[in-house]
Amino acid sequence: MAWDDSDEPLDKYGEKVQHITDEQEEAPECSSCHELMLFAGTEVTSGTSFTPVIPKTLGSAFLTGPFTSNVFVCPSCFKVEKILSDTDRLLMVERIKSE
Repeated sequence: MAWDDSDEPLDKYGEKVQHITDEQEEAPECSSCHELMLFAGTEVTSGTSFTPVIPKTLGSAFLTGPFTSNVFVCPSCFKVEKILSDTDRLLMVERIKSE
């Protein structure tokens, strides 16, 4: 994209970003610059690519693969952050409660 001296490209970008965040159910704040983040998609972490920690308190892992993360990208600083999916959040809570 060619940038000139006007702010038009950035204005269009900002407007589109605002529309995208308005459509989202969840828009977490970026931990670096505090802008609202854009939902980019989901990522499945398999059991073979994830090594869980087993806390002594529980005696078993509270998070095991495969699990799904929602991936968010900051439209300002472009930091990528992941948040555990709703389903896997509930599973984690149940695992911790049941031990």
